[in-house]
Amino acid sequence: MLFRNRLSTAWPWLSGVGSRWSSRKIRRRRKGTERSWTLESLEVRTLMSAVATAPLTSATTLPKNGLVGLTPLQIDSLTVAQIQTVKVSQFPLLLPKQIPSLAIAQVKTIINDGLMRAIPAESRAAFTGDQIRAFKIADIGLSLLTDEQINALSVAQIQSLKPKDVAQLLPAQTKSLTTAQWAALVGTVENSGAAANLQIGSLTVGQIRSLPTWQFKSLTAQQVPFLTAPQVASASGSWPFESMSDAASEALTTGQIKSLMVGSTGVEWLSERQQNLLSVVQIQAFRTLADTDHISDCGPTGVDPRTMVV
Repeated sequence: MLFRNRLSTAWPWLSGVGSRWSSRKIRRRRKGTERSWTLESLEVRTLMSAVATAPLTSATTLPKNGLVGLTPLQIDSLTVAQIQTVKVSQFPLLLPKQIPSLAIAQVKTIINDGLMRAIPAESRAAFTGDQIRAFKIADIGLSLLTDEQINALSVAQIQSLKPKDVAQLLPAQTKSLTTAQWAALVGTVENSGAAANLQIGSLTVGQIRSLPTWQFKSLTAQQVPFLTAPQVASASGSWPFESMSDAASEALTTGQIKSLMVGSTGVEWLSERQQNLLSVVQIQAFRTLADTDHISDCGPTGVDPRTMVV
């Protein structure tokens, strides 16, 4: 009615058209050509234009379709209360600056990496630490997070990670890994490089005791005593020990030295003090090895196994 009254004011000749004006076509002839205009289409276009440009108010409830159909201006004008009614499928439509306003309950609805990947990278980077800690991170993974967001993970989240994601942790987070996670990380060839980049110095006792022999070289003198006898005995050849620093090698305990399979590792790399800790069985095994000429008669330390006192 308002629209019709405004038309009547603007164009007086329409005043007599009557209540059926909006469904009638007005025709005029011009040089034998008929032109027509449908007045109701003009009204619809005008109304749609008004709706599209009007910002939402704080009292406005989002339409049934949520953000679908809203203009960038309208999305930009959303209040926190309105943002917190948005469904997970429409998170990609939010602006980066609006992501921190999502409620923790909403964030928890991002249940897999597919939903996370659908959100633009700039918006993903806007998730706060508290929001990140609400993720079921084992199902989302770390590949879509920034370093700052990865650093915000809780210990429980870190310990829920799958092996493929553990390698993406920051070095300082190594100490939060479970023994099984660490073993899975350093025990595979494909992850060996990633394991080498983690902070060996921050390992827990349990993690040290899960190390394979090729990682002995990274241990400090303070960490070496935590190696178990079976770990030491599993060494094949002298390389795991010769690759250690002098201080770390010297830190091997009496029990660890007595666990050495000297028939395989030899004793040349041991200090004189450590050689004197070898058991009778180890010396005999070493003598047997020397007698078969698998090692030199006298190693770098000047030890001839055939002259060692049992």
